Amino acid sequence: MNNIHTYHKRLLFILVFLTGSFAGRAGVNLFLNEQPINPQLLSLRYSLDSSSERSYDRYRSIMTLMQPVPASLNLSYKNEQVWLYLDLSALPIKDSVVYLEINNPHINFLGAWLLKDSNLLMEYPMTGDHLPFSTRNMNHAQFVYKINLKTDHLQLLLLVDKRNEQLHLPLNFFTDDEFMVYNRQNNLLQGLLVGISIFILLFTLFLYFNMRDRLYVYYSLYVLMVAGYIFTDFGLSFMFLYPNHPGIADFIRPFTISQAPLYYILFSRALLKTKDHFPRIYQFTNWFIGFYLLCFVLAFTVIPNTGMLRIFWLVFMQVLMVASIIPVFVFAALGYTRKIRYSGYIFFASLLFTISSQVYMQYITGNLSDSLFTRNAVNIGFSVEICLLALALSVRFKNYKLHAEELLVELNRRQENIFKSVSEYQEKEMKRLSGLLHDSIGAGLSSIKYNLEALGDKPLNNASLLQHTIEDVSSLTDEVRNISHSLSPVILQKKGLMQALRDLIEQYNRTGKIHIHLESIGTLEASAFQNELMVYRILQELMQNAVKHAHATEVMIQVMLEPELISIFVEDNGRGFDKANWKEGLGFSQIKGLVTFVNGRFEVDSQVNKGCRISIEFPIIPHEATDKTIISRRSPYVPGRG
Repeated sequence: MNNIHTYHKRLLFILVFLTGSFAGRAGVNLFLNEQPINPQLLSLRYSLDSSSERSYDRYRSIMTLMQPVPASLNLSYKNEQVWLYLDLSALPIKDSVVYLEINNPHINFLGAWLLKDSNLLMEYPMTGDHLPFSTRNMNHAQFVYKINLKTDHLQLLLLVDKRNEQLHLPLNFFTDDEFMVYNRQNNLLQGLLVGISIFILLFTLFLYFNMRDRLYVYYSLYVLMVAGYIFTDFGLSFMFLYPNHPGIADFIRPFTISQAPLYYILFSRALLKTKDHFPRIYQFTNWFIGFYLLCFVLAFTVIPNTGMLRIFWLVFMQVLMVASIIPVFVFAALGYTRKIRYSGYIFFASLLFTISSQVYMQYITGNLSDSLFTRNAVNIGFSVEICLLALALSVRFKNYKLHAEELLVELNRRQENIFKSVSEYQEKEMKRLSGLLHDSIGAGLSSIKYNLEALGDKPLNNASLLQHTIEDVSSLTDEVRNISHSLSPVILQKKGLMQALRDLIEQYNRTGKIHIHLESIGTLEASAFQNELMVYRILQELMQNAVKHAHATEVMIQVMLEPELISIFVEDNGRGFDKANWKEGLGFSQIKGLVTFVNGRFEVDSQVNKGCRISIEFPIIPHEATDKTIISRRSPYVPGRG
């Protein structure tokens, strides 16, 4: 109960923390050389305008409506454009040139006018991400204006049009030297974050092509979405990829940020094997992903681009994106308590990104001061998160390689044992063959030679001896044929497995000392010959053991031949043995080693005076099977299993 209470408290903390990620209100912030300045110092005034006219004449018609900016101005999700008026003569600097950077490259339309004593002095070209990049006043990813302050009593008029979306307006004034330092720092950070994203994407693709695991596809797509979002959020995609196609960023940025949670959920639950460990949470995430995709499609296709419904849907999608991390937190936390590998990486990566998102929201609401970290907290959080998860994947890949090496060592050891057993078996067979040739064939030939010498030149005078010699030759011929068949069952190639087994069983049954019954299901017509040879050799050895060692009088053999599996069951009524004190003979050892080598199963059940039961299963050996094939079947890290 204490653990459950602790989990509830942690989950409540996460929910409260996540709530802050979409509770912020963006407004206008003024900075001079990255230091905040009071809007009242520049006599900052504003007016909201529902018109679509973006001209100085429009400003003159509403200039009497301009009013001081309140302390908590919220400009987000307004279906209006914003006019801003600043008194530049009040800037506390002595330089003759100042740069104004508006650190939000996603403003749809942005106009700027310089005034002197409230009269038009200079008009800058209208720009924005709904206009070609060539309309920018400077070749910069952000909106930058170079302002000459030699003229006294200057005022700046800005028009900002970004309707029905979140609008954050950080107005940064820089002196010439400070602007160079600021650009250098930002370029370094942007290059670092984009470079990290591309490197991790290539690294993940490398892992995928090595392991062919769907897990890496999910993570590659997630990193691709993150890289696309970071590149677009910095304004670099519009600057370098499609400068003459404004409006694409309006699709790319929300698409990447809204698709990233889906791939993150798919990746996280695949890495932690949530389907096996937490089936209910896995089922819930399936429903959540389906609902999320439905909302995503509606947001991009059905919901209109203006109006309260659009605003509601945008806020709802933001809440849904933030909420998508909750199930990941839950199964990562539960996995960590159950010591499921890699769950700690998922939990802390998610937590770090949540913290960075909270930092950014506090920054745009003015609760945190402007700095390189706070203004880029989300992108930094994304980068740290994918680095941490890439570390988890590299550890997983290392563990996979170590395990594969262990399997290879084990396989080599088994092969050495099998080679040793095969050598011993061959030596045994050579001795047996030598004994047969000496005791049976040699003795028979000696007897025939003796008879032939006795017959001399008059074989017809001793017809009975001649007949006896002919019978000896015939018997010796049968003996040679039996030995030949035991070494290389030609009948197996001529008549197939079942007929060869029946002929072998018939030889035993003719002795009258044992009765062997064979039942079979299926055929091996399309399989490799080594499958038939393997079944034949196994049953040949087991029948010999039943006769020679078990002294059985009844043997039941069942052979089941399936498209991908061979099953053998042999039961006899012999004297059996005590498994606790049983030592495997060479024949059993050979069979077990062979079955184990092809990733099969060999089980023996026996009791003294109660017979013996042997169960064998092994997969069909493909044509031209290789060690690599066997290794891939034996490895628990088969590509494609999450």
